[in-house]
Amino acid sequence: MEKPVFKKLPEQRRLTRRISTTLGTVTLLLGLMVPAALADTKPAPPTNTAPVSVAPASTAAAPANCTAGNLCFWNNINYNDGPGRLSGTNASWFNFSHSTCPNGTWADCASSVYNNGNSCTARVWYLTNFGNPHLDIPRGTGYPNLTLVPTGLGNSWNDNIESNSWVC
Repeated sequence: MEKPVFKKLPEQRRLTRRISTTLGTVTLLLGLMVPAALADTKPAPPTNTAPVSVAPASTAAAPANCTAGNLCFWNNINYNDGPGRLSGTNASWFNFSHSTCPNGTWADCASSVYNNGNSCTARVWYLTNFGNPHLDIPRGTGYPNLTLVPTGLGNSWNDNIESNSWVC
């Protein structure tokens, strides 16, 4: 006995395509939403390193206790609670303790920064080991309020610095 052959009507083909398209769209959206929901609180660095427009650095005299030759940084805005001082290149600010910072180190703690270096531009990095993005701070300038300086990741540089280097 022969099996009966069923042919799809045009309406059934359209409905099948609509269902497939809808399921594909839902799957794509879920694929985009789930990783974002599981992501760490600190956004991943961008794949490109296009410059971000930032507020201009202040060119006032070096704040108190920011000695010559150093990149200085403070726990609070307006150069308050600090300074931490570094003169070299540092791949991880987790190595430098500061008791009033939430994690006990300067990593992800700076709210103000000033470059009192001898000749170079200070470069601060979002992640340890010089992970992008980065912010350049010319010699003799600083940012008294890093909450006003965007990273390009949808947040500010406030409490988002984990390493530093110098550009001469």
